[in-house]
Amino acid sequence: MTMYLWLKLLAFGFAFLDTEVFVTGQSPTPSPTDAYLNASETTTLSPSGSAVISTTTIATTPSKPTCDEKYANITVDYLYNKETKLFTAKLNVNENVECGNNTCTNNEVHNLTECKNASVSISHNSCTAPDKTLILDVPPGVEKFQLH
Repeated sequence: MTMYLWLKLLAFGFAFLDTEVFVTGQSPTPSPTDAYLNASETTTLSPSGSAVISTTTIATTPSKPTCDEKYANITVDYLYNKETKLFTAKLNVNENVECGNNTCTNNEVHNLTECKNASVSISHNSCTAPDKTLILDVPPGVEKFQLH
C-alpha cells in the first residue's frame, strides 16, 4: 500500500515540474530574446483532460567569431623587390581579407619600406569587430646584410 501511495505522489510531483527538464536533461534558462522567438503559443485541452501546449519557434543563427580571434595566428611571408627596394607582405590566410588602413590586394600588402613597422587592420565578412590588428615587422633589404 505504501509503495502505491509513493508512486501516486511521484506522479503528482511530475505534473508540476517542467517537462523540458526531463526531455532534454537541462533546465531552460529564459532570456529576453525568448519572448521574440516564440512566434505563437496555444494551449488546448485534450480529451483525456491533460493540457497540450504547441509552440512554434524561430531558429537563431550561430554567432560569428571576432576577426581578432579568427586571425589570431596569421603568418606573413615577405618578398623583396630589388628594383624598387621595397617589400611585399603576403598574408597567409584562406579567404581574401580586407585591410582597413593599407592597400591590400590578393592578401598582399605592397610598398613596405625595410626596417619599418606597418600596422594592418584585417577584416572579413565571416567575422565581426574588433578587427585583427597585425603589426608587420619589415626585415632589412638584402643589400644591408650578408650571410656567410
